[in-house]
Amino acid sequence: MSAKLSKALEYANYRVTLNNQHEALKAKVQSLLSYSINGGTFTIDRELITFCKALISDKVKQAVLLDIYNNPIRVDLKDFYLNTPMKRYEYMRLKITDIPDEIVEEYNLQEKKTDDGYIYCEIRKGMYGLPQAGLLAQELLEERLAKHGYYQSATTPGFWKHKW
Repeated sequence: MSAKLSKALEYANYRVTLNNQHEALKAKVQSLLSYSINGGTFTIDRELITFCKALISDKVKQAVLLDIYNNPIRVDLKDFYLNTPMKRYEYMRLKITDIPDEIVEEYNLQEKKTDDGYIYCEIRKGMYGLPQAGLLAQELLEERLAKHGYYQSATTPGFWKHKW
C-alpha cells in the first residue's frame, strides 16, 4: 500500500473515531440535561431555566409545563423556599402562648420554656418569613444548575448561560 493511501486511511479512521466520540459526548450531555418530575420528562435548556426563575421571582405557586412529549405536567413551586439548607443557622424566640397546645404537649415545650414564657428555636433550613429565604433558594438553584454546566449572567440577573 502506498504511503499516500495509508495516510488517507489513517486520517479517515481518525475522523470516524472523532465523530463517534463527538456523538457519544452529545448523547451523554442530552441524558444529563433530561430531568423527570411528576411523570414528565424535560430537557433543561436556557429557556426553561429562565422561565422557572421568572415564575419563582413572581411568586407563582403552580405552573403547567409541557414536557418533551407535549404532555402537560403540573409543577409545584410554592414550597421552593422550604427546607433549603442553611450554612449559618438562625435563632428565633417564640412566645409559648402563640404555639398551638397540641404542639406544646407533643414536644413537651412547657419544660423547655424560659421563666418569661418563651421558647428559643434553632432554624436550620429555609422557611417562610425568613429574610434570606430568597437568597438561600437562589444559591441552591445556582448550585443545582452548575452541575449541568449553567451559570447566571453577571450583567442580567435571571438570565442563565451554558458552558460548552
